[in-house]
Amino acid sequence: MQFWRLDAPRQDDYRAIFVNGEARCEHELPTVGCRTCARLRRSGRVLPIDCPPAWQSRREVSPSPRREHRVTNAEFAQLRAELEPAVGPLPAALGGLEPGDRFQPILLRVPSRPTADILWPGVGDLLASERVKALWERESFTGVVFSRAEFERVGRRPATAALRSSGGEPEDALRRIPPAVDTVGLPRYWYATVTGTSELPPGVDAASVCVECGRAVVPAFGSARRILFEPRMWRGEDASLLATTLHVIVTDRVRRALEQLGATNVRFLPAEAEVRP
Repeated sequence: MQFWRLDAPRQDDYRAIFVNGEARCEHELPTVGCRTCARLRRSGRVLPIDCPPAWQSRREVSPSPRREHRVTNAEFAQLRAELEPAVGPLPAALGGLEPGDRFQPILLRVPSRPTADILWPGVGDLLASERVKALWERESFTGVVFSRAEFERVGRRPATAALRSSGGEPEDALRRIPPAVDTVGLPRYWYATVTGTSELPPGVDAASVCVECGRAVVPAFGSARRILFEPRMWRGEDASLLATTLHVIVTDRVRRALEQLGATNVRFLPAEAEVRP
């Protein structure tokens, strides 16, 4: 069986931001800093529910743009116990609340008028067009939960337009987006939370776990750890994260379906090819 790694097209930082923009959520759970292994726990997921109204003004789920909200494992367990009754049941594939979980909608700022089927607005963020979501559900593919996305700001120029030479950093394009949002004719997008996870990659010892957070201890880059996917690591999902990374692995039937659809702004790389840091 063949597997593929989803990736954005090769493009410079200016074009990448012009096409994909950036994304944020108004409400999210704090990250957890493990005091034993010194690693952060942050899921990166977007839950397919809005933040409960009674919680929307509480600072525990309202991150400050100036600093990261970080708590201990014990503090997060207490917060989760208080919040779960208000959230209610989540899709089975998501399990319970995790550190860093975000509430829909995810808000998009894109300097251009997006038309692509896949958007990559941030590290680990993957958004799908309405027709990709419909394909996924029609084919009963597994491993993804979709959440609502909305445009916060959007530019007027087409995504294929030539970039203007104005200097500055790539992120400056985001600050030049006009505040008015004209959504007429804009495609609808959905955040794709990949719920599947592969087995651990070569060089990571499953028996070596942190006594506090219970996660596998991951060797640093340059050690025996290798960032690649082997068929033996597959757990049966059509989409999964390569364990210990944010790389998305899909089955060949997903690749064939997306290519037949003509999905844009995405490329398929052999999953067995090692990713170099």
